[in-house]
Amino acid sequence: MRLFAAILIASLAVVPSSAWATPQSALLARMSVASGGPYTAQIVSTWTTNDGSAAGIVTTTRQGDAFLSRRCLGALCAGRYFDGTTLFAVDSNDDLLPLTSADLEDLRDLRSALALMFLAPDFRRNGGIITLEPPFHQAGKDRDIMQLAMPDGRKLSIWVNPKTALVTRIDLDLRSIRLREYRRVGPYMIPFQEIYARARPRTFLSRTVISGNLHAPIGIVSAVHRDAPAARRVRGSTLPIFPCQLANVATRCLVDTGNSGMAISLRLAEQLNAPVVGAGTAHGLGTYSTEVVRSGPLTLANAQFGPARYLVLPDLSGLGFDVVVGNAIFSSLTATLDSQSLRFGTPPKSNAQAIAVSFPALLPELSVGIDNQKADVDLDTGDDAGFDFSATFVKKFPRLFTPTTSMRVKGIGGTAVTQRGDDRVLHLGTCTILAFPTQFTAAMPSSTDGRIGARILHSMTLRFNYPAGRIEFSPAGKTPPCTRSSP
Repeated sequence: MRLFAAILIASLAVVPSSAWATPQSALLARMSVASGGPYTAQIVSTWTTNDGSAAGIVTTTRQGDAFLSRRCLGALCAGRYFDGTTLFAVDSNDDLLPLTSADLEDLRDLRSALALMFLAPDFRRNGGIITLEPPFHQAGKDRDIMQLAMPDGRKLSIWVNPKTALVTRIDLDLRSIRLREYRRVGPYMIPFQEIYARARPRTFLSRTVISGNLHAPIGIVSAVHRDAPAARRVRGSTLPIFPCQLANVATRCLVDTGNSGMAISLRLAEQLNAPVVGAGTAHGLGTYSTEVVRSGPLTLANAQFGPARYLVLPDLSGLGFDVVVGNAIFSSLTATLDSQSLRFGTPPKSNAQAIAVSFPALLPELSVGIDNQKADVDLDTGDDAGFDFSATFVKKFPRLFTPTTSMRVKGIGGTAVTQRGDDRVLHLGTCTILAFPTQFTAAMPSSTDGRIGARILHSMTLRFNYPAGRIEFSPAGKTPPCTRSSP
């Protein structure tokens, strides 16, 4: 009897622990073995995309729920960076501009699921819950479905092929991603096709695994010299044009928040013998292909900016400036701009009204009121205008624009007819401009309700605080104090 008991104990000692594993833990173990996940290393992927006007190459680096994605058209690339908490737009010089989105939780949870982070022990230790549903049969195929309750309380469905133990689909509310064409890449089995609901399938040209951690892009390096004076606007200019130096050559710079990057005239590029680094496309009243050069440093007001990519604009000559500085110069520095001066590293004013700003198209977009109608607009200090309505907004609210005169204007890539309209009341949060000029340029493309141009500087001092996601407006001249509730 003792011998039998000893043999039984010895037999029990060598029985694998998986014999008592639950179906859920057994499936999770098979998934880890099959995929090599969770995918904790960086996965770099490339694919092609087409926005209807030009095809581009997209390169995305993912690590856990963070990612960096760039779409390149020639030598100019732009994209998105998500650090797991905050979403940023990335411009052609790798500067970060904050994006507001109601879907950040969806974005984080979907990226986490794509990286199979629920297979890590930390998922359940941090409050995540995994529930295996009964086997599911659909279209002649068996599927295992797991319900994930994420640590933030949101719920996802993970569809698993029971034969391969690989994820075939991820559902979050109305969002769905189907995963196909798995291949071995280094230690992982990863899909080479992602099919999104209501979007084009994403078929990867390449996917590679690299070591190290994903870091935020580093944009144009900048430094503020607090003892240096502010820049004074060039006399006679109606636009924010200031003396500056590029590569130690004295010139003039237009501060243009309607420009997502940096630009230079052909004349100055040739004078500097700036090296060509590729090609790009200029967008304005028309479009054309041109060169991209690298130049710097740039000294403007009391700040200096390191070397950067500049788009060459042959039609810039004769406009009173040879350099266009876009939103990149405000990406990491605060700055105050008014009708006469520009200064970096400035403190906030006590009477300022802060308005949230986002950069879905790499241009500062904010919400304002025109009379009593809410409008989402771009701020474009490179346009000598007040409120420039978009065609869609004029069609939707025709009472707000009555043309009085018209004139032909010149812009990048062509000319257009601009119609002037009656003055309207402009509301900026609690600030009010009682008589703000309006106009309509049909040829100007816009993804918003319109643009606010440089005429805003006649009535307001602007403090750019892009790192905090806002622009601060304070009354200037005869503009009344900010006391009114926003519409």
